[in-house]
Amino acid sequence: MSLEYNIEKIESIAQKIESEVLAIDDVLNLYEEAILISKDCLITLSSQKGRLTELNASLEKLIIEDYD
Repeated sequence: MSLEYNIEKIESIAQKIESEVLAIDDVLNLYEEAILISKDCLITLSSQKGRLTELNASLEKLIIEDYD
């Protein structure tokens, strides 16, 4: 699933927990689901960190070359 979908899902879970009267077991299950989705988001972001670093380095190189 996409990062955007996962973030929307976490937001939906948070709203449900905040706005509904739920049994403690239901709250814990929703919380656990949100944590698992959060872990997936962190994995996705971590895997993209290297690519982002490379893109930033390329951009910095271009900027430096333009001013030399």
